[in-house]
Amino acid sequence: MNSEENLFSSPPRERSICPFFRNPCIINSNNPVEKFFKIKVEFFSKKDFTEEMILMAVPPDCVGCVEFDPTVIPIMIVQLIIAPIVIVMSTDLIIKAYKRKKLATTTLMATYVINAGIVLTPLISNLQCFFSGYCLPSYQWVEVITFVLMSLLPMFFFTCCKELFLKNTPKWIFALYLIWGVVGLVLVLLPQNNWFVTGGDQTFRQITQTDVAAYMAVTFIIAFRGSFHAASRMEKSAERTALRLIGIGAIGGIIGLVYAAIGVFVADIFGKNNIFLTLEWVCTFIALLSFYLGFSPPGWFKRRFEKE
Repeated sequence: MNSEENLFSSPPRERSICPFFRNPCIINSNNPVEKFFKIKVEFFSKKDFTEEMILMAVPPDCVGCVEFDPTVIPIMIVQLIIAPIVIVMSTDLIIKAYKRKKLATTTLMATYVINAGIVLTPLISNLQCFFSGYCLPSYQWVEVITFVLMSLLPMFFFTCCKELFLKNTPKWIFALYLIWGVVGLVLVLLPQNNWFVTGGDQTFRQITQTDVAAYMAVTFIIAFRGSFHAASRMEKSAERTALRLIGIGAIGGIIGLVYAAIGVFVADIFGKNNIFLTLEWVCTFIALLSFYLGFSPPGWFKRRFEKE
């Protein structure tokens, strides 16, 4: 009998998932702590290999902890790509806002800082879940914090657009728009959402989430229309291109919201972390990059189009 046959004919051994690596590793079964985290891996033949579990068990003293869902990994990968880029953009805008002290730059900076929070909040929580094998009770706050930030984001973004290319917006419309944002924020914070109630009624929460999504969608539609309309009146190529990029970013934001809505509706079929939610984050990245190049283009970008 060769070594390959011995491998698959040997009796099943108890294994565990190492906390910091996703591959099985042999544990010391004499250690009572490690015994709890053991995982059985059975070898049935050369072609058949099954794992009864791929996750570490939740510690018994961790009240409110839940197992890590590996279907979130594709979303986490996209978030890992976006995170350093949005941090660099936010840092650059903070510096510019400090130097220029203009409302447009300040509100744009606030928009990107909020976007950084929207990206980093779930990413940090997902990384903790990934490396630990289970999610801490604080994971329940991710959705709440995300929607609070999402309800704030359109107010700052719209204010920035108003200062740059929506200057003819009547004050009463602008006031109503800001009131809509404040109402949306209040709705998110109401206890009727049952954010932390397992199995609670989610009707009010769905209304709140729909309101926030509609607020963002209207903001992107206004930005898309306003930026392309302003671009058509610009003579300089650099300014025209920057405004068009803002419009493209708005389109990316709208498509992202559509993917998010589809992902929620098909969650029962494809799972709560389906491909549509991954595509939502891809569109978010495209929107953030386009907005940055449009609102605050780097020097090399300006010189590139000024030559045309």
